[in-house]
Amino acid sequence: MIFFWRRRILLVTYSLNERVRVCSVLSANGIEYEVDARNMAARQQGWAGTLGINMSAATEYRISVDRDDYDQACYVVNQRR
Repeated sequence: MIFFWRRRILLVTYSLNERVRVCSVLSANGIEYEVDARNMAARQQGWAGTLGINMSAATEYRISVDRDDYDQACYVVNQRR
């Protein structure tokens, strides 16, 4: 568990594939992380519902790591692109 005052956002993405890739790289390197998923389509619903919203990009994923692990996390995530 990472305390909220020790978190630093590593990545914000709308791609599920990118989220899975980054999380697997962090796990493989023993870096603790947390994922916060937010449904952005729910905020934009009105009389038309979700008409015209790209549902594959409707969820925002924020991946956070501990402040002390941030530099290492950046290195391992960008190394395997």
